[in-house]
Amino acid sequence: MKTIILSTNYQGQQLSCYWNSLTKSIEFNAASKSIKIFTGYGFISRIKTAKLDTNLMVEVHFRKLAKEKIAIIMLKIQGVILKAQAIEISTGGKIAMSSIKYHQLID
Repeated sequence: MKTIILSTNYQGQQLSCYWNSLTKSIEFNAASKSIKIFTGYGFISRIKTAKLDTNLMVEVHFRKLAKEKIAIIMLKIQGVILKAQAIEISTGGKIAMSSIKYHQLID
């Protein structure tokens, strides 16, 4: 069961991330690339980089919050966060970023 988590446009390229609630993995799609990030069923934080163009690289981050069933998925380009979304790991349901507290980010 795939759910779209993030979708944005950067320099004419459509970037999107999907959450698979069965395998607890992320699928990142761009016009020229598609990568999968396996998260150990939502337990392991991961970073993967996709090279979209000769000068354009996108980092996809998956970070599980400490002692929670919540994770944050981020798209970063050249060290700048382009878009971020918090999700509930088991269903992929979106959670408001404003509800995340600092103590949840600490490992």
